[in-house]
Amino acid sequence: EIFELFDLKVLATGIEDDISEDAIQLIEEEKDSYYFIHITDTHLPTHFYYEDPQSLSDTSEMGDLWAVIHDINLINPEFVLITGDYINEGELEDLEARRYYTKAQRMLTKFDIPVYLVSGNHDIGGWVSTPAPQGTARRDWWRFFGWKWLQDPPQSDPLHTQNYGFYYGNTHYIGMEAYLNYDGYMYMIYGEESFLEPQLQWLRAELLTTPDEYRKVIFYHYDFKDQINLSTIEVDMALYGHIHHNSGNISNPPYNLATDNVCDGDRAYRMVRVTAGSLQPTETLHAGWTGGNLSVNYSPANNGQSDSITALILNQHNQAFEHSRLKFKMPPGDDSYTLENGVLQQVDRSGEYNICYVDVDIPASGLIRVKIKAFDPGIGVQEMHDPKEYKLYQNYHNPYANKTTVRYYLPHADAVHLCVYDMSGKLVSELVNKRQDAGAYSVTWDISAESSGAHGTVLFCRLHTDSGIEKSIKLVRIP
Repeated sequence: EIFELFDLKVLATGIEDDISEDAIQLIEEEKDSYYFIHITDTHLPTHFYYEDPQSLSDTSEMGDLWAVIHDINLINPEFVLITGDYINEGELEDLEARRYYTKAQRMLTKFDIPVYLVSGNHDIGGWVSTPAPQGTARRDWWRFFGWKWLQDPPQSDPLHTQNYGFYYGNTHYIGMEAYLNYDGYMYMIYGEESFLEPQLQWLRAELLTTPDEYRKVIFYHYDFKDQINLSTIEVDMALYGHIHHNSGNISNPPYNLATDNVCDGDRAYRMVRVTAGSLQPTETLHAGWTGGNLSVNYSPANNGQSDSITALILNQHNQAFEHSRLKFKMPPGDDSYTLENGVLQQVDRSGEYNICYVDVDIPASGLIRVKIKAFDPGIGVQEMHDPKEYKLYQNYHNPYANKTTVRYYLPHADAVHLCVYDMSGKLVSELVNKRQDAGAYSVTWDISAESSGAHGTVLFCRLHTDSGIEKSIKLVRIP
């Protein structure tokens, strides 16, 4: 089993198959200690409006969100809450084929983390100045992110708004639709703004069904009519946006917190740590204009071509990220792996390259190197440590630049001679010349330390023992 996000495919007689990308996550277990992230007000794909000529070409808000997604995927929270104004103008999907919803939906697939989304006034309110039919924004939200039957819901579930809840561990998370009804769509139902009385009734029912020992977190775009009092309804935390700046006290519960916006280059996100006994929000963090506040660089490139990769992570935040995750792309095969400063959680071997999921504890205001190395192709962990005969394994890296490592195994004690020769048979380097006990050994050869560099690009490493064993491998050097 691979613990990852998967597509959800729904089949029903008489309708087309419906596929939602990354809609299901398979997890091994729910954690007692974890963190999640709140972001808001992305205003995709641009914060320019329909009447602004720049709106035809500008996609700067997608760049802002991508910078935040980059950080989030590395930090690896359990999930992300997005509290509305995800799209700048909800009418601009089919109008002039601007495809705002299509672009916004594609951005969600960039997350490696589950995302929970609620609407805001820009998403579904409908701008009067935009030449689209009344209700276009709300209907397109239903089409891409919502429930189409909300226009005429069944009697068994008469709400016309999109509200939902989910549990993780001993916390109940509740998301609510929020809006300003600018274009007056279905005014007899939606009125001028949220929250509707049926929404508040639904919220009270959700809270009543929550076990007493569970914490309660609600998230929405904005409480436009000041209808929610956290102390009265016994909610532990509310997260919202709309105002485009931070608000609230992170020290004293119940927490009523607005997070700064993602758009306009602010690139803000807030982390909330959850333990068995508490919720602890952090100060808002920012990805930074150049994306450098939290960065990872791979050497060599993380492209599935190298059997050894080093990731250098620079964290300029004053927060540690103890549940972070790297995904190393390694050559395909049945290789095993060794790690430095990381813990290998799983290996997905189903694609064109192996994906190694490595958990990392990133220190606050610090730098950490994480290195992964593959064992030689075809050598499993058991064979590497307990073969039944003499073994000389293929070196890695191979090809190599200046350094390479040779591994070998002795089934019993023996005198070992391990040497490197050039194509003419001339001795280049003596790596081992001594008696050794039974066991696995490795030796790293640094060719740059040799007195002569003119050894050619193809060399041979030969293992010879006093018991008469001879084995050899070919070494290929990158010129």
